[in-house]
Amino acid sequence: MSQAPAVRTPVQIRSPRVVGALYGLFRNLEIHEEDNQLFERLTLEVVEALRTFEEEVGETFTLQMYGQELVVCARLLRLDDASFERAGKLGELLVRAGIGGLRMGGSAARDDLLRFCRDLSACLKGGGPQLAAGGYGEILFATLEEDPSTALSTRPEQLALWLFATLLDLCTELAEARAAGRHPSLLPLKRVLQRVSEAAREHGSVFQLLPTLRNYSDPLAVPHRAVVESLTAMGFGIRLGLSRPELLANSIAAILCRLAADRGDAVAELLSYRGLGELGPTVVLAAHDLARPSPASGLPGQLLSLVRSYEEALVPGENALAPAEAVARITAAPASGVEAQLARMFAAWLGQEPIGSPVELDDGQIALVFGPSAHDPAHSRVATLQAGARIGQELDLGAAGAPSVRSHPTPSSLELDLTRVRARD
Repeated sequence: MSQAPAVRTPVQIRSPRVVGALYGLFRNLEIHEEDNQLFERLTLEVVEALRTFEEEVGETFTLQMYGQELVVCARLLRLDDASFERAGKLGELLVRAGIGGLRMGGSAARDDLLRFCRDLSACLKGGGPQLAAGGYGEILFATLEEDPSTALSTRPEQLALWLFATLLDLCTELAEARAAGRHPSLLPLKRVLQRVSEAAREHGSVFQLLPTLRNYSDPLAVPHRAVVESLTAMGFGIRLGLSRPELLANSIAAILCRLAADRGDAVAELLSYRGLGELGPTVVLAAHDLARPSPASGLPGQLLSLVRSYEEALVPGENALAPAEAVARITAAPASGVEAQLARMFAAWLGQEPIGSPVELDDGQIALVFGPSAHDPAHSRVATLQAGARIGQELDLGAAGAPSVRSHPTPSSLELDLTRVRARD
C-alpha cells in the first residue's frame, strides 16, 4: 500500500510566529545595542521559529514586500489584526534598510543571524555600512531595486498567482474549520478578495485565466472549486459593473456555499460566521437564491447559478463538456431562475472559446485559447501545445491564411493539466 502524502500546513497558519519573532528582533535592534539579554533571547526565538516553519510547512521561509503588505512563500499575508499590524511594521523596518525580500532557511546558523543583525542595526540607526550580499549563510536578501515584487505594476501575473495561492490557503483553512464545527472570522478572506477586486479591474484577462489552472483529469478538491467559482463570479461581476461591496459579497457567497455540505444548509450556516458586517444581507440573499432558484431570484443568486452551472459542466466524467460546449449550453438552456439575457451576457464574457480552453486545429494540432482575435472577434488567439506541456507557436485564427478550428475536445479527454504548462525556453 502506498504511503499517504504528508499533510502540508498552510503558510497562513505558521507565518505569525516567524513574523512576530522577526519584528521583535529587528525592532530591538532599532532601539538597543546587540549586547543585551533580550537580543540573545529574540535571536534564539527567530532561529527556532524558522526551523519549525520549514519542518511544518515544507518550504523555506521567504518574505517579499508588496506596497504596505508582506508576501510569505508566494502568499499575501492575511492574518488577524494584531499579526497584520506587526507584519506592516516589520515591512517598514525592512524598507528603511533597503530590503525588498528575505530568504531565511530553517538551518540558518545563529552566528549568521548575529552578523546579519549587526549590519542591519547599523543600517536602521543610520550611517552604517551596507548589508553584504551573500555574506550571511542561509540568510539571503534582495534590495528594493532587485526584488521583482516592487515592479508588480508590470507583472500582473505574479500578483495574480500570489492571490490565487493565498485564496487556496484560506479556503482550505475554512473547509477544515467547518469540518471541525467551527466558523472563524471572515476578515482575512475579505481582505484578500478586496485585493483581487482591485487587481482584476486592471488586469481582467490574467484573472480570467486563473480558474483554468487545474488538472482537468481529476475533479477539483472542494477548496479549489470554491476559489474557482469565487474568481469567476468576481470577473463576471466586474464586467457587469457591480460595485466593490457587491463584488465582495458575491465572491464570499460563492465560497461559503461551495464549502457547505449541501445547498440547503448554506443560508443558515452563513449566520454563524463572524466578519460579514454590512455585506451580510447581500451574501445571505445570494446564498438563498442559489439554493432555492426561482423566477424571483435576484442578480447575485442568478450570477452564482450561472457560475455553478458552467463549472458543473466541466467536471470530468462521461457527461463532461468542452468549455465551448458548456458556453453554448448556458445560452441555449440557462440555469433555473436565470434570465436569458444575463445568460447571454455571461456567455459573451466567457467567450465562444473561453480563455485557457483547448481547441483542435485543422492540421491536428492542439492549441490553447489565450483570448479573442485582434482581427475578428468571432475567432480566437491561440498558442499550440507541444510535447512536455510547452507553449509553442502563437496564432491569430482571425488573420488571413490562419488555420481553422476542427473541434473542441474536452480538457479531461486530453488529460490536460494546465498547472504544468510552461512557456518556451
